[in-house]
Amino acid sequence: MKIEKNILAFLLLSLIFFAGCKKDDNGSSPNNYIKYDDKTYAIDKGILENYGEWEGVYNLDLSLVSNGINLIESQGEITGATGTGNIIYFEMYTTNSLQLDNGTYEYDYYGLEAGTFDDGWVAINYDVNEENGDVEQDIEDGTVTVSRNGDIYEITIDCTDEVGKSVTGFFRGTLKWYDSSMKKSTKSGKRKF
Repeated sequence: MKIEKNILAFLLLSLIFFAGCKKDDNGSSPNNYIKYDDKTYAIDKGILENYGEWEGVYNLDLSLVSNGINLIESQGEITGATGTGNIIYFEMYTTNSLQLDNGTYEYDYYGLEAGTFDDGWVAINYDVNEENGDVEQDIEDGTVTVSRNGDIYEITIDCTDEVGKSVTGFFRGTLKWYDSSMKKSTKSGKRKF
């Protein structure tokens, strides 16, 4: 009888112990974030805007933003944005008008080649209405690595801003696609939010 009680007690303690354990996912799927100046900031959603074909490649603008940024849409186009949050933006060149090609995109000031980006911007705690934030810096070097499986993108950012500070990040999720190809696009005429 004593052995049965010990076995029962062992089973109950084992059940309580294992029920209280939670799987640790830290190594398998990092949170979506921007890291700037050794501080980490959340990003939650992404958009991809097709600005049409440029010299045989497509200009797709990638914006990753936190939940505080809200897009204003009309008839399937972005007409503006409101709110305050974190933003990282890249003007990327790819061979496909509907999605980013898999691979590593390198910064190239002159751009216009598939696998490059020629403009980037990071903003932390950015107020879209006031057009200012705690950080607003152009990205002037680095890489953006894209791995897409179906509709799910994994985007890894390893860049440097205009004052030499590191800008890194990671995003895993879907990107909402917009066709802005009918808009005339110039580097100075595009919205960066």
